[in-house]
Amino acid sequence: MFTGSEHISWGLPLLDKRLLVFCLAVPGHLKLRNGIRRYLIRAGLDGVLPSEIQWRETKEPFSVDYHLRYNRQRPQIYKMLGAIKKNDPVREIVDVEALTNMAEPDIASNRGSQSPDAFNAMHLVPGGIYLIYFLRQFDEFKIP
Repeated sequence: MFTGSEHISWGLPLLDKRLLVFCLAVPGHLKLRNGIRRYLIRAGLDGVLPSEIQWRETKEPFSVDYHLRYNRQRPQIYKMLGAIKKNDPVREIVDVEALTNMAEPDIASNRGSQSPDAFNAMHLVPGGIYLIYFLRQFDEFKIP
């Protein structure tokens, strides 16, 4: 019989201690092999996934118009980041100026072959924005 702590929560698998212990204990050569990241899970999915998905090296945002929507929302990004005052406690965690600078380049496509600046805009800027909104939930990071 399983209790709540003994089964993997499919909605939140990283809350399962056994899974975390396993992932931390896996030897490094199974995590990265011949330059292929996530080797263990890829090899484990042999025959389950088509090989072009199983061994793909890129993972871009899945929406084909992501770059268009991102570029269109950049004015809101600048407005939001520009409103963060110098004494805002969020600045203890987030480098607002660096995030603003990373938002500058237009993203030309969803493809992984773009410049490092466009990669940062596509991946790091949204993460920074999400982090700021997450921090705002806590009294310590509310707008002063």
